[in-house]
Amino acid sequence: MKFNGYPIPVLQQLWLVILCLLSPAMSLAGTTPDTNYVAGIFKAIQDSAHYVSALGSQELGHLPVGLVREINGRVYVIAIDSARFTPTGAYLNAYFRCTFPGTDHDLIFGGKDIPFTPGGIGTGGATRLVLLSDQHIGLNEHLHLVFTGDGGNYIEWDCNGFKGANLSGIFEFDPKWLTPEDPAVNQLKASLQVHVSDLSDIMAAVDLPAFHIAGLNDFSFKVTNAVVDLSDLVNPAGLAAPDALWRGFYL
Repeated sequence: MKFNGYPIPVLQQLWLVILCLLSPAMSLAGTTPDTNYVAGIFKAIQDSAHYVSALGSQELGHLPVGLVREINGRVYVIAIDSARFTPTGAYLNAYFRCTFPGTDHDLIFGGKDIPFTPGGIGTGGATRLVLLSDQHIGLNEHLHLVFTGDGGNYIEWDCNGFKGANLSGIFEFDPKWLTPEDPAVNQLKASLQVHVSDLSDIMAAVDLPAFHIAGLNDFSFKVTNAVVDLSDLVNPAGLAAPDALWRGFYL
């Protein structure tokens, strides 16, 4: 992904200025786009079938555009929504939307004023799009997973598309099912921290602080290095279920 030439020649600079007049950027300053707005961007890309497998300067003349990468049969699309141009490069607004595995809950990531220069997107090998708001996902009737929109949850991408995701969340257990041993704590919680290259293959080790099972208050349990399996591709090592995919906590 490069502009034609480095540094950008005079004709390329003129072309960028013309594109700036044709495709003015839409500022996101001070606002958080809602889900309907982002859904509209992805629908516009789908309706126009405007997808590319690598992002170059010419693709920025026709926005929005979807930057596509397929990993293990799952298609990842990063939507380039708008751009503003200068003689030395461009600045992009981009979004990523995915349905969290095993649910119908969408997570939306975004970024604004992302540098797009002759050297690539951003200032390094990959650029982040951050989760735009806190998300509470119901995994089942007894378990929720909370992701915060504080910058700790993000995906990484470059000119060839999606590269990976960093997920930092909290599992919240139903107090009618599991209760903390510590009477000062109202709800049993466990932390999730994982970096994956495929959102269809999420698996991580988690620790559960001491807890009671409902109806068995005379017994206390504490778990370290449990495996939380949210993968659509593989089972935890050692699980004897070769003909079926497991999903959940494996102790």
